[in-house]
Amino acid sequence: MINSSIENVHASREVAAAETFLNSPNDESFTELFLTFTPRLVSFFRSHGCGLDLSEDLSQEVMLTVYRKASQLRDHTRFRAWLFTIGRHALHRHYGKESAEAVTADLEDVVDTRTRGRNRRGRQVSNSIIG
Repeated sequence: MINSSIENVHASREVAAAETFLNSPNDESFTELFLTFTPRLVSFFRSHGCGLDLSEDLSQEVMLTVYRKASQLRDHTRFRAWLFTIGRHALHRHYGKESAEAVTADLEDVVDTRTRGRNRRGRQVSNSIIG
């Protein structure tokens, strides 16, 4: 019972902050919006395997996008869904950049390490001198 009333308070605070900002976008209304939604965004990114620093960075990126593009949102009742859609896109962009920056090996180094220590017939050659 207590949890549901806490959830209702959070939900009504979210709705009020979103409506205030969308109807009158200014620094004060954005500050309230930022303080209301940033902890939820951080939790969202943390639940998707991001560390705290990355979660905070992605949350700030999302809130900057919200600030810049809020006028494009037609249906104010869909604000929360729109916000987390932006969050999912930021997460996908991050993972896309991360996979694009994959470590690659130089083919010559790979061939060199595979052939080092072998004679012309492919047999292993000992590096020690037997005396």
